[in-house]
Amino acid sequence: GGDDAVALQLSGLLPACGGHGHELVAVDDLTFLVHHDEAVGVATKILQAVAQPMDLKDLQGQPLVITTSIGIAYQASGAGATDPKALLAKADEALYEAKGAGRNIFYLA
Repeated sequence: GGDDAVALQLSGLLPACGGHGHELVAVDDLTFLVHHDEAVGVATKILQAVAQPMDLKDLQGQPLVITTSIGIAYQASGAGATDPKALLAKADEALYEAKGAGRNIFYLA
């Protein structure tokens, strides 16, 4: 479907958005783990990459306009470290803040 075409197109762009020496890893459809020092830089690169023209069309043959919203959550360190489910929930909350703020941005939780 259309979502698969977008995901396939993005998968070709995203490796170039990874941080220095850190791999950008897909955990879920479009959920990624990156080093905390590089999260903002990687988010900025993703927004810039998605803003570039892509050869994607809707069912009527019209070009698709893709918008991107990114939620960033940081994992706590030490004895009180955040568990993975709580971390994903924080990132999801940040994602919806970004969507509510107008899209094509990232939001830090």
